[in-house]
Amino acid sequence: MGNIFISYRREDSAGHTGRLFDRLREHFGKDRVFIDIAGIEPGVDFVEAIEKAVGSCDAFVVVIGKQWLNVTDADGRRRLDNPEDFIRLELASALRRNIRIIPVLVQGAAAPGGKNLPEDLKKLSRLQAHEITDNRWDYDVGKLIEILEKVLKKEMTQDSGGKEEAISKPFKFPRWAIAGIAAILIGIGVYAIRPPVQPSISVPNVIGEPFEEAKAMLIEKGLEISREEKQTDEKPPGTVIDQKPKPGTEVKRGQRVDLVLAVRSIIKMPDVVGKRIEEARALLEKTGLRIAAVQERVTAEKPTGIVLAQNPKPDALVPRGENIELVIARLPQIKQEPKTKQESSVEDLSRTQYSLPGDSVIHFRVVEHQGLKLTIEVDYNYNERHGNKVMAGAWLKPSELVSGYAPTFVPHPGKGAVRVPISVGKPGVSTEIEVFLYEWGRPAEAFARRNFPYKMRFE
Repeated sequence: MGNIFISYRREDSAGHTGRLFDRLREHFGKDRVFIDIAGIEPGVDFVEAIEKAVGSCDAFVVVIGKQWLNVTDADGRRRLDNPEDFIRLELASALRRNIRIIPVLVQGAAAPGGKNLPEDLKKLSRLQAHEITDNRWDYDVGKLIEILEKVLKKEMTQDSGGKEEAISKPFKFPRWAIAGIAAILIGIGVYAIRPPVQPSISVPNVIGEPFEEAKAMLIEKGLEISREEKQTDEKPPGTVIDQKPKPGTEVKRGQRVDLVLAVRSIIKMPDVVGKRIEEARALLEKTGLRIAAVQERVTAEKPTGIVLAQNPKPDALVPRGENIELVIARLPQIKQEPKTKQESSVEDLSRTQYSLPGDSVIHFRVVEHQGLKLTIEVDYNYNERHGNKVMAGAWLKPSELVSGYAPTFVPHPGKGAVRVPISVGKPGVSTEIEVFLYEWGRPAEAFARRNFPYKMRFE
């Protein structure tokens, strides 16, 4: 029997292709199913390596997902438009050799049209495709296996070149030999030869066993094995959850036993980008996923703890229990500068001015307050030699902070005024707040923070 070559794009269908590869190797044998040629060693001509790998197969399976046509390289160019793209070279080689190509559609993808393919791959658009869906995975893969068996059997017959027929011709014994053998049998009193009766075998119970152990038990009894998969979260993946014939059934040696194996159910990956890490963790755990790693990325664009990226991406189909990686924001460490000693009273709402290094000036004042709500206007013109990005903010003095309180940030254009709303103080007592600026510019890591204290009383 011949070999099977599987071609796919990792960015497009790695998960589906991995499952299909395992199933085909289980059925046809691990030495007869090959998956891409990404492992070409340095110094080897990759065109020759592809020709050799593709030329050794009798069936070529190309797995096509939703992004197969449009995957791009680092420069943003479509990979299929590159004559040296591995996938394009593999397919072109198979088409030139007239190898049987079976397009396999996953993720609900459509077969590629000829107008979207380079000239040497346009024939692919005319080939009948086979679809594998997540809901009917076992059935669809089973049908693909039937197709491959027919293809490989046909290739074997063609390769035999008629030798099979020649071998099957019966050998004719001379008449004298037949007569001699008959005389011998009659002479020793043998009138009939009966084949020995094969003893029956009781099918062992392998339900609940890991597949490898179940396989070993059945092979030891002289039985054949087939397998299919069923999505379930009630049993560990790879566990036998059903078998046919049932345990204890008497069968002949060589009988096939069909096993049903548990696999993790497939779910859609939720979108947690923009959520706080605590919220993202709760949502993922509720969905049946778990966070395996959290990385921090220093940025001033998002507050600390906000999810910036996730892997796998939103809406990807993943097995329940899959490990998820998150990237969260962390504000840069700010260089604290000594506070100024100037203070102003909130009662007169007078405008306050401070001179800053680099000829920059800041004015700020309370422009609105109601109850415990306060709005501060921050008017600031910076010297462009000292920075190119500013963020104004205000918060309670640290000694006044309560659980869950956070500063209010407002991006500042660098020139003009912005308003910063905050909640402050307790009725009838003095309260201190701080107005501050974050400045950063060239180099990017050069940050500075300046504080301007207020003291006030709310009735």
